[in-house]
Amino acid sequence: KKIIKMSENIIRTIGHHTCKYCHPAYAKANAPFKSDPSNGDAYLGQGFYFWDDNIEYARRWGQVHYDNHYTILGYDFELSGDQFLDLVGSRKDISYFHRLYDDIRKREQCKDFGISKCIKILQIVEKEAPGVFPIKIIRAADYNINKDSGTFFVAGKRGFTRLNPCYIICFFDRNDIPLQSAIIVDSVE
Repeated sequence: KKIIKMSENIIRTIGHHTCKYCHPAYAKANAPFKSDPSNGDAYLGQGFYFWDDNIEYARRWGQVHYDNHYTILGYDFELSGDQFLDLVGSRKDISYFHRLYDDIRKREQCKDFGISKCIKILQIVEKEAPGVFPIKIIRAADYNINKDSGTFFVAGKRGFTRLNPCYIICFFDRNDIPLQSAIIVDSVE
């Protein structure tokens, strides 16, 4: 059992939550909605998902997954503390999670498995040994090559910078989400 202090990053952002179209009053009273376990494992496990200040990806999700009938809510977030794992902006958090992932992969004797399975196992371990993975919020990048619409290539170099990265925020517990800050950003019937 090794308890580690997470990074001291403080992220202030807007989380965009896309859901199937519903009346704005219903959406404000009931959203965000938890990921649907019948669709298999969600990217970071079962939780409440938000696009990190990216209305373009929020709309694209509604167009593809809700047949262009969607509602998008915006929430003001301040993400920080020992229960926030920042896999985008904290080398310390990334290294911590990578070590845990490698340990579990060896223990489970798997060559490779998804991040959601790893998080699910870590959440079980946390119940048995509090302090190993006390994470309630994760921020991660989704590097799906098909969504790479905003890329800047450096001339004469192989490296590049994404100008429209896809960052996802997942809250595992609804009680940790600042629900009072919700506003309707977009709605398409």
